[in-house]
Amino acid sequence: MPYRTVDLADRRFGKLTAIKPTDKRSSGKIVWECLCDCGRTTFVQSAHLTNGHTQSCGCIRGDIQITHGCTHTRLYRIWASMKTRCTNPNSKTFDYYGGRGIGICSEWLDDFTEFYRWAVANGYDDCLTLDRKDGDGNYEPGNCRWATWHEQRVNQRRCKQFV
Repeated sequence: MPYRTVDLADRRFGKLTAIKPTDKRSSGKIVWECLCDCGRTTFVQSAHLTNGHTQSCGCIRGDIQITHGCTHTRLYRIWASMKTRCTNPNSKTFDYYGGRGIGICSEWLDDFTEFYRWAVANGYDDCLTLDRKDGDGNYEPGNCRWATWHEQRVNQRRCKQFV
């Protein structure tokens, strides 16, 4: 008799939100891709979600919560570089960003998880770069997009005169 498939998409289980089922199976059960409140993606057997066995990506042990777990990812480096060029006067590129008055919205400045959520919801891919639509505007959800290297080069200040 085939297993009954239960749609868990968008349901919360502790700190996890089920995103979508994967092609993986564990003990015959569907494995779900889940997003943890800390920002990390994890894969959990459906039964472990529904019976309460797994409630986070592992970022909590008792009452101790660790960071988002994305420190060594490309997306985290993009966020950290954005912060550096806008806020650190010792950065080689500060004069072109923070020195010109370009800032970062408060929701992204000290919260990588918020930036991560925006990035994933707006088409982040490892082959794309973070681009500001208005080169004189701040880094904020309404002014940022994911673009190819070519699209970003065309959007640079020195190239606008040729477009």
